[in-house]
Amino acid sequence: GCTGCWLGLEPQDRLARAQQIVPPARPVGPARGAMENDPNMALISAMTELCGQNDEIRGAPQMKQLISLLASDETGGALDETGQDLVATSLKATEDAALLDAFVRSEAALKRLVKWLEASMSGERADQTRVLLSLFAHLPMTVEALMASKAGHVVNNARKVENEAVKKAAVELVKAWKAMSSGKPAAPKPPPVAKRPAAPAPAPDAKRVRPEAAEDEDFGLDSALSGAGAPRKASLKPDHLRARRPVQQLPSTLPSRSRPPPAPAPDAAAPR
Repeated sequence: GCTGCWLGLEPQDRLARAQQIVPPARPVGPARGAMENDPNMALISAMTELCGQNDEIRGAPQMKQLISLLASDETGGALDETGQDLVATSLKATEDAALLDAFVRSEAALKRLVKWLEASMSGERADQTRVLLSLFAHLPMTVEALMASKAGHVVNNARKVENEAVKKAAVELVKAWKAMSSGKPAAPKPPPVAKRPAAPAPAPDAKRVRPEAAEDEDFGLDSALSGAGAPRKASLKPDHLRARRPVQQLPSTLPSRSRPPPAPAPDAAAPR
């Protein structure tokens, strides 16, 4: 039937196929109840009205309706990979910045995507994880949206998975978000340059950065966005506010060393 054809299509072709499906008559009886209770079929039916010819969300009212569908536990919370792919395809086909900004401002819609991403990672569904990572890369995320939806934390954890393709996509997305948070575009890789003479070895007391620390700095998205990773400064408290050690009281008088009394001088004329 139509469901079998839908599952056999590539994600980018599913929306086009859904728009071509026109049932000959409204189903009745058990078939009608099954279709109305299937969240994926309900989404397919709604998306035919929300999307244009190029699979994009047509306007602000349609984006608002999509956000409402995703925020609903009955629809957005029950979608399988088929429905999730359909949502990802339509959002990635949308280029209108105002519409995408409206989606990012919806904390409920972003949290739904984050839950899908977490579920795909815990279930080791690498293909679905990559689809959702590419969707996050298309959305104009802000620091506030990353913090409110926990998307930064979840994507940051995606670099630890075993799948190399997923790990690479997560690393690139984290770098792009860090560049966004600092207000600087992600710089492309510099071209190779001619080798220069080796620099003199640093002094023995020079401070070196461990490779593990550099890696933690690259992927510490949470600390980079919140500013918690900034080094601490020396205390600038006045002297009268600093804690001091108790001063041991000394006795008021120091004991004198005991010396033997001097011997009396002999008299010149001793009595006989």
